[in-house]
Amino acid sequence: MDSKWNGEYRYDYGSGYGSSSYGYDNSGESYSENYANVASETVYSNETMESDMNYGTKSTSADTTIQKKIRKKKVSTQRKIARAAAYGLVFGLVAGASFGGINYGISMLSGESSVETSSGGDNEVSKQTTVTPANSTGTLNYDVAEIAANAKYSVVSINTVTKNTVQYFFQTYEQESEGAGSGIIIGQTEDVLYISTNYHVIEGASAITVGFTEGSLIDATVKGYDADYDIAVLEVKKSDIDSDTLDTLTVASIGDSDSLAVGEPAIAMGNPLGTGLSVTVGYISALSKSISNYSGTFIQTDAAINPGNSGGALLNSKGEVIGITSSKYVDSSVEGMGFAIPINKAMELVDDIINGTNSARLGIGGVDITSDYASIYGFPEGIYVKTIESGSAAERGGLRESDIIVNIDGADVKQTEELARIIKSHKVGDEITLKIYRVDNTGRYNQQEITITL
Repeated sequence: MDSKWNGEYRYDYGSGYGSSSYGYDNSGESYSENYANVASETVYSNETMESDMNYGTKSTSADTTIQKKIRKKKVSTQRKIARAAAYGLVFGLVAGASFGGINYGISMLSGESSVETSSGGDNEVSKQTTVTPANSTGTLNYDVAEIAANAKYSVVSINTVTKNTVQYFFQTYEQESEGAGSGIIIGQTEDVLYISTNYHVIEGASAITVGFTEGSLIDATVKGYDADYDIAVLEVKKSDIDSDTLDTLTVASIGDSDSLAVGEPAIAMGNPLGTGLSVTVGYISALSKSISNYSGTFIQTDAAINPGNSGGALLNSKGEVIGITSSKYVDSSVEGMGFAIPINKAMELVDDIINGTNSARLGIGGVDITSDYASIYGFPEGIYVKTIESGSAAERGGLRESDIIVNIDGADVKQTEELARIIKSHKVGDEITLKIYRVDNTGRYNQQEITITL
């Protein structure tokens, strides 16, 4: 005889125990199955069993005595199973709470937190997890796009024009060349903006312009520099900047380079290759790195630093300036090694320059004449004077562009770094004696001696 589904279906379960009921219509007879996840007994009866705790089928036996025993057995079994189900429910609740507590404890120790939300469907559950190191200081929680968006109004591009004197046989002529670098708005007064950069960016420049984010180019002058530490400060008059651009500019937020740790994020922002402001990201690779022939120590980073980045900002994950980047110290044969002047040392020098308390200065931009260059062109070895700052000690003392300095106070000098160190050892007002070679009208260099008051 065919069996038919009577439309009755029920499935319920709790923590650890469950029951199910299936119903069929078989010639008007009912069939039910119920079970729990405990040991159960099978009960046979010639009557329809309504309970969720017994298994019933129509019996062909007519033994009334057996039926009575079966009923008693059924009642006893139902009680046992109900008691077991209640124990199971309690166990499930306690176990669930215990495991929940354990999971919560583990998540607290590991720093992982989670939130579950249900959309109301039978199986649809969403889980959101946030992971934060247990001992985190928050340095890994940062948004590069947000940092760059804020910092771009305090980082500028710097464009320079330098004049190179070229000698061809007995004739000399000047040739202009352009350069590009970066700078940071480091301070301001009511009248001027102060912009820090590297000395080598503006060394020997006859003209300097600063490019702001809005696209305007403004003339700048050199406030001062420290050639040993490759630091320079520029001045830009606020009156030369249109009001819309001025409203967007901000002074950079300064961090603490002494509190850095290896492995922290590092963000380099500057004007690589003169193509405009860009951002590169890396980590602090090393601290207090010494580089031969250069003063001070440096921050090493694997954030890309290319020509044009010099003078730009190295930022931490809070968007604070922690160093002034310099491509001068980058070795083209090595990948992933960029360097920056720690901002704590840089700010000491910047403050001295702005306040006029820095060491004595000569006020020239010079180029080294190496032995190879000297042998080819017939120049004496020394320091070629490319530019002279207006109002500087060099200008007051009669030094001229194209002069070649070969000796200071009896000591031969062949590199700008050597000359800078000697000058820095003097105080303002000291006198120095320079031996120089000066070109005459025939294109020949003759030696002279001049005295300059610093």
